[in-house]
Amino acid sequence: MCADKQKKLLLVEDEPIIAMMQSRILTNNNYHVVIAYSGEQAVELFEDYNDINLILMDIDLGYGMDGTEAAKIILEKQDIPLVFLSSHTEQEIVSKTENITSYGYIVKNTEETVLLASINMAFKLFESRLKEKEKEKALELSENRYFSLFDNISSGVAIYKVIDDGNDFIFHDLNKASIEIEGFIKEEIIGKSVLTVRSDIIRFGLLDVFKRVWKTGKPEYFPLKVYKEQNLDKYFDNYVYKLPSGEIVAVYNDYTEQKTMEEKIQQSEDNFFDLFLNHAAVKLLIDPEDGSIYSANYAAERFYGWTREQLCQMNISDINIKQKNNVQGEMTKATDEQKNIFRFKHAIANGKIKDVVVLSNEIFIRGKHLLYSIVQDISNEIHAIMAVEGNIEFFNKLFDTISVAVYYKDINGRYVHVNNAYAKMMGYDKEQMIGKTLLELDNSKHSLFNLEKDLELFKNKGVQVYSTKYTSKSGITSDFVVHKASVLDSNNQICGIIGMIFKSKI
Repeated sequence: MCADKQKKLLLVEDEPIIAMMQSRILTNNNYHVVIAYSGEQAVELFEDYNDINLILMDIDLGYGMDGTEAAKIILEKQDIPLVFLSSHTEQEIVSKTENITSYGYIVKNTEETVLLASINMAFKLFESRLKEKEKEKALELSENRYFSLFDNISSGVAIYKVIDDGNDFIFHDLNKASIEIEGFIKEEIIGKSVLTVRSDIIRFGLLDVFKRVWKTGKPEYFPLKVYKEQNLDKYFDNYVYKLPSGEIVAVYNDYTEQKTMEEKIQQSEDNFFDLFLNHAAVKLLIDPEDGSIYSANYAAERFYGWTREQLCQMNISDINIKQKNNVQGEMTKATDEQKNIFRFKHAIANGKIKDVVVLSNEIFIRGKHLLYSIVQDISNEIHAIMAVEGNIEFFNKLFDTISVAVYYKDINGRYVHVNNAYAKMMGYDKEQMIGKTLLELDNSKHSLFNLEKDLELFKNKGVQVYSTKYTSKSGITSDFVVHKASVLDSNNQICGIIGMIFKSKI
């Protein structure tokens, strides 16, 4: 397999969002990705493409053919590295895949580094097996070719001689990778019994594999398992076969780094759930596919009035009084990162309705794609806002009803509010005046004079009363008396000017 050529992966995943995200990760890491959304489509695409380098196969593919069935069909056609993806970690599911392929099993939605490391390991294992096949052919032709391959293979390789009628095995040779993986000093190991060097090999189960392979001549794969003894604590898998000479060969790889990473991820997820459950804020984990509530914390139990067990049997549409399709649309926005703050009305167990703000973000936890939602009750704030809005409405009506011309300008001298009387005096619609300065409406010397008076109030807060002239849109100039004052904010700083204009009696 050419190292500098972009490798093509077949990703088999029935959930489009997960497929899209995994494809993005792989593409960003220089892989070419072809996606199949079902087992049947995976088989068809594999037949259509003749340059697939590796398959990432989801086990649960919904209706129709599952991942294990599709894998068997493909592997009968061609030997190719195939790594299973699944949200399941049950032993029976893992064991089911071990009889199909030996290139790995990844828990879905693990960290990017774990996914990429697993793919690299699968390629290495596949390459090592290709080399092992080449090695077996080479053994038939030349001892020299065999030893060249043996010493340069990337996997650890140990060769054992059989003694005591297959009840014991002694080290005959080790390759460089094996010495690096296990820290052996080759000269101290050669000729010694595996029972002496590896005291835990019987409990580990590998000795029984050696015996079977020696008796039957059939190769066996011994799946990934932790090996522990005084000076060793590592995860190994082993591929064991018998040479024509009668010796036993074990090809193995060290997956300790990958497994340690997986354990850290598991610990991190456990810590997350501890914090989630006991946090004072109301929190929900929601499946964005169907709106089912995956989990709820104790604060949610107190807020909604249902037990956590009851909440986890409910759908978010049972709580959110929006129509179900509208709720689904909002979840899609959160998943696509178009929006993550929402305002809803939520029903609680006693029949009351609460106004809430929901902060919702996408997370991946325990192999599931979920929305992590924090719920805040704003019912009291909403009532206060309604009261304020009622006062503002009253003020606006009063402002527009009085016959005296009144305006309010911001700190930049732009009209923020004008009443009907002032708009009529100036000959404009109110909407035409909002956001403009007096000079933009009338650039006469009278306007310049009035703006100079404004500047005095912006510099020094106070009140002004003076006579002046205003020119309307139609060009009519009239005499007026102006009463205006600086407007102060909550910090006693000038933020605008309010003015009242009276028709001059002179």
